[in-house]
Amino acid sequence: MNASLVFVVLLATVCAAQREIKLRKCKDFGDHQLLKSLMITPCDSDPCTFERGESYNATFTAESPEDIEDMYVKLVVQSHTDSFKVDMVTWDSCHFVDVPCTVKAGETFRGNVKVPVHKAFSAGKLTVRIRR
Repeated sequence: MNASLVFVVLLATVCAAQREIKLRKCKDFGDHQLLKSLMITPCDSDPCTFERGESYNATFTAESPEDIEDMYVKLVVQSHTDSFKVDMVTWDSCHFVDVPCTVKAGETFRGNVKVPVHKAFSAGKLTVRIRR
């Protein structure tokens, strides 16, 4: 009985440490939104609070607008305040991140990328862009 109670408490703790991000429509795409869902882990507040020097997982589902033979992910993490902006950009092939390599047009696929929040970032607004 104690083991099952510990499991339930552990499961509740893990589930509480992630948050599905509410998406808003982009004007560029009208009713056809390519990003379908986004989950940030760990995240236990709304909005998520990120700590410098830590990494977070972004799990997403998206619809491919075209046939893709060799998927890559461009991750842009941007820290900005009123006086300056710092960009960290990485490009990764499907062979190094959790995304499929081949996707057909109109197909919905799942991906997972690690988002680093660098120590060089100052407190303030953080923008993360995941692009194909």
